[in-house]
This record gives sequence, structure tokens and C-alpha cells, in this order.
Amino acid sequence: MSDSTSATSGQEPGAPPQAGTIHPESTTQAQAAAGTTDQPTTTVDVAVLQRELAVLDDLRAIVALGAFAWDGALRALAAMGHRVRPKPAFGHGAEASVGPYQLLGAFHPSQQNTFTGKLTPEMLDAIVRRAVARAV
Repeated sequence: MSDSTSATSGQEPGAPPQAGTIHPESTTQAQAAAGTTDQPTTTVDVAVLQRELAVLDDLRAIVALGAFAWDGALRALAAMGHRVRPKPAFGHGAEASVGPYQLLGAFHPSQQNTFTGKLTPEMLDAIVRRAVARAV
């Protein structure tokens, strides 16, 4: 590999990402821009998520990237009156009907999960395809 090729993606630096691939360095940059890190937080601002869900009138499917997002989505939906008992367990590919929504779980696209192969581009693509199918 030449000095000008990225060791993680095999692409020239600054080249656009290839379609259908997860680029950990891009994910990290996006997380940094959003003020998040690869380290999950233990709290989700349920009130903010609840307000965002309330304004999305046509929303039918929610993809939770990681267990914290799954738990946060369940708490926000419960606060909106859509409680599910027993609480659905998180897992990659888990799915739960919560009120008018379909909640789908996916492993978080962190560097740890993508570098180790715990989450592959194909796995994430499959979840997104299922979410789109549930949303129509």
C-alpha cells in the first residue's frame, strides 16, 4: 500500500466513500462533529427524543444503533404512551412493535464493532432494508 493510501479503507485520502461500505474514520468524524464518541453514554435525553419523534408524523420505523439507543427509544416511546411489556431485549436484528412504530436494533457502527467484524456493511444494510420495508 502506498503512503498516500488510507490503511483502514484502502482508498486515497479524501476520496469519497464507496457505496454500501462502513468507513470507521468517517463515522468517528461524524461522531466528533455531533459531539459524541465511540464510548456510549449512559443517559439519553428522553425529552429531546420524544419531541423529535412527535414531529415526525410519517415515521413508522426506528433503527436503534446500539443498546443505549434501543433503551432510549423504548423510554421515549413509553413517555409518549407506547409502553411494551415485557421490555424487548436488544440484539442485532431484534425487532419490536411499539405503538405505531417498528423498532429495529443494530450493533453500533463503532470502530470496535466494525474493525472486529462484529458489524459488517452487509449486516447494517440488511437492517436498513428491513426498516425501509416496515416503513411503507
